[in-house]
Amino acid sequence: DWAGLESQQADENPVPFSFLTNKITVPQISCAITHTNARTHEIIRQNLPRSAMASGQIRGKGPRYCPSIEDKITRFADKDSHQVFLEPEGLDSPLIYPNGISTSLPDDAQLAFLRTMDGLSHVKVRQYGYAIEYDYVDPRALDASLQTRAAKGLFLAGQINGTTGYEEAAAQGLLAGLNAARISGGGVPVVFDRADAYLGVMVDDLVTLGVSEPYRMYTSRAEFRLSLRADNADQRLTPKAIALGCVGAARTKAFTKKMKRLDAARSLAQSCVMSPNALEKEGIEINLDGVKRSAAALLAYPQIGWDDVCRLWPSLRAIDGQSAKQLVIEAAYAGYLERQQRDVARFRRTEAQALPDDLDYEKIDGLSTEARERLSAVRPQPLGQAGRLEGVSAGALSLLMHHIRRADRKKSA
Repeated sequence: DWAGLESQQADENPVPFSFLTNKITVPQISCAITHTNARTHEIIRQNLPRSAMASGQIRGKGPRYCPSIEDKITRFADKDSHQVFLEPEGLDSPLIYPNGISTSLPDDAQLAFLRTMDGLSHVKVRQYGYAIEYDYVDPRALDASLQTRAAKGLFLAGQINGTTGYEEAAAQGLLAGLNAARISGGGVPVVFDRADAYLGVMVDDLVTLGVSEPYRMYTSRAEFRLSLRADNADQRLTPKAIALGCVGAARTKAFTKKMKRLDAARSLAQSCVMSPNALEKEGIEINLDGVKRSAAALLAYPQIGWDDVCRLWPSLRAIDGQSAKQLVIEAAYAGYLERQQRDVARFRRTEAQALPDDLDYEKIDGLSTEARERLSAVRPQPLGQAGRLEGVSAGALSLLMHHIRRADRKKSA
């Protein structure tokens, strides 16, 4: 019963996942929100001993960011209610997915607590919730190409590596498949680092730190997330993909055309300049410091938008909407990105120092027992990866660097 429920309308202009999709033509369906209540929580508490997860029949940890409804009312006992999103399953489907109440309670308990919520008093259930438990390979058994260290030529991807989520599995599948093909063809594996992509962050986290719970990729895990944005994903990664031979002709053509438009737009925005006095006469207030500003520079001011610069320079109206949006985003981040690029450069210098596969950490004087154990277990490939291991201090990194340089000098001699 949708009446009285809070409606969540679909996006007016939905953004497609693919840069090759110009417009979404499938109708977007609205969702609704209902809430659990005191009666819901009472039924769940009464039935906790019958829950596979809450009773301990299943011992595996669930994803921290997707707790079951049993977990929610136990861990957040001070909360009177929790949101439940009612999501239609398809244009022609009568099914509604209640998002936010994953559960392993028995069927009768599930039906009872569902019917306590607004809009669901007469609900019928087609498929009850259930719990799963799966085993996984410790991802520290892999290198950064997702190849197992013990069995060369064997690559692992997805939940077997301790991750959860469709995107995580898809990204690993792309990397593992790409590297399996490269190895089969006599090539060398490709590795993405933490400044390249979220894929690089995820794989580095997995093979360096391992997992104690199902891993999800969140922006907060990335040090360089200001550079790793959805709007520039194709600019960062499509050239790499073209060079690696895993992009088709249609995407290559579309990307080349886009970059020509974007580069032309950037050049035009940089060439449109005006003095502070001239800008003041046009109603644009900035410091009267005598320094001319370009349209691109003006877009960095929060009070100046695309329409404002187009009014000053009508030639900018010829720029397509997609490129204009990109210019506005780049201007907003410009000052911060310059600083982050310096951080990336420092990171790359450290990351570029390779650690020999046969390095004997027991023979390096000054390393703590914990550092030796961690380094021997993980066998990091670049020096930067070693620095992200728990128990490996900045001092330990200096010792490693000194040891490698001394070994290199001996070889040279």
